[in-house]
Amino acid sequence: MHTAYNQWTRFEDFPRFMEHVDEVRQLDDEHLLWRVTVARRTEEFDAKVTEQIPDTRISWKSTNGRRNAGAVDFHPLGDERCQVVVSMDAEPEGALERVADATGIAGRQVRADLGRFKAMIEARGSGSGGWRGSVEREGSSTVVCRAGGRRGAPPHVLERTQVAPVSPDRAFAFFSDPGNLEAITPPWLRFRIIEAPERLERGSRLHYRLRLSGLPIRWLSEIVTWLPPRSFTDVQLEGPYRLWEHTHRLMPIAGGTEIYDHVRYRLPAEPLASLVRPLTVQRWLDEIFDYRAERIAGLLAFFNEKVDLVIDGVCEERPRSPWSS
Repeated sequence: MHTAYNQWTRFEDFPRFMEHVDEVRQLDDEHLLWRVTVARRTEEFDAKVTEQIPDTRISWKSTNGRRNAGAVDFHPLGDERCQVVVSMDAEPEGALERVADATGIAGRQVRADLGRFKAMIEARGSGSGGWRGSVEREGSSTVVCRAGGRRGAPPHVLERTQVAPVSPDRAFAFFSDPGNLEAITPPWLRFRIIEAPERLERGSRLHYRLRLSGLPIRWLSEIVTWLPPRSFTDVQLEGPYRLWEHTHRLMPIAGGTEIYDHVRYRLPAEPLASLVRPLTVQRWLDEIFDYRAERIAGLLAFFNEKVDLVIDGVCEERPRSPWSS
């Protein structure tokens, strides 16, 4: 996994395995200049690395020109193998690109690029260098941390994995409904949504309140990445944590979908708060995510059932709501 990650951080090598990429120039730790040829048209655009976690994740988004955002996630599969998952969010421009997107040509192109990346790594046997620093998303700002340096203590990390017998599309549709957030939150938190859109997307903000040990808490979060049906990330803009970043990843597996939660958080008043964290915050989070996992499993089982609806003589298949009778 280290080899694959190290090679992917060498953005200048992208043209070696990405067919339509002519050049990528790294301007600094966060900023890139891309030159691509798509549908016989060459253009340039600037992009910014929005998150970089060594051996785990790299994400980016364009800052001008064509709209483009994406993320690459690295999952270990033993000592010698890893899985590289690419999620892309790009808006096709022009008739040729729209046809390519509608017919699946664009998706096949990404898979072909990954195939060339795999062949290049396996033939070489090791990645050619690589930047081991990180780019952290904290609230609505981005902080660069160079390898070997420290910006205080590293954030705490919470990871959970569960499997649901549904497709990634159905699971993502479930999480796209803000109302389901109340359904999977423990009742003892007295969680209530104050303001939220009907459906989530990148840039959506959710304002809610809850109570923890009797103390009222108001929380404002924003969806900062939205890559259906594979992943999305929400960050706390206002709330009790110095940093709260929750990434949800949905991976298709035999028999359903693996749901992976990755939370990075920092507490106020650290490092003193870290001394009592195992007996307070860590215990609370374990209880909350235990309840969440149980509710998700039950609700998605209902959500996966299908109901035949006859409308104007046409039979349609729709997912059954867990609250339908």
